[in-house]
Amino acid sequence: MMEDYIYTVFIIAMDIYCCVLLFQSFAEKRDGKNKLVPFAEVCILAVLYLVISFAFRDYIHLKFMAVIVATSVIMTLMFQIRYLKALGLSIFFPV
Repeated sequence: MMEDYIYTVFIIAMDIYCCVLLFQSFAEKRDGKNKLVPFAEVCILAVLYLVISFAFRDYIHLKFMAVIVATSVIMTLMFQIRYLKALGLSIFFPV
C-alpha cells in the first residue's frame, strides 16, 4: 500500500519535469523571480496532481480536465505564455 504512494509521487515528479521541459521549448521563463518561486510553483502543481488523482480516482474524464486546467494555470504563472497557448500545450501533453 505504501509502495503505491511512493510510486505515485515518483510518477508525478517525472510528469512535472517532462511538462516543464515541454513548456521551456515553447516559452521563456518569467523574469524577476528568485529561484524559490518556480520551485514553489512546481511543488504546488505536484500537490494539485496528488489531490486531483485521489479525489477523482473513479472519474477519469474529470481527472483529465482538472489536471489540464491546473497545469495550464501553473505554467502560465511560471512562463511568459498566454493562457490559451498554455491550455493547448497542456491538452497535448500526455497525462
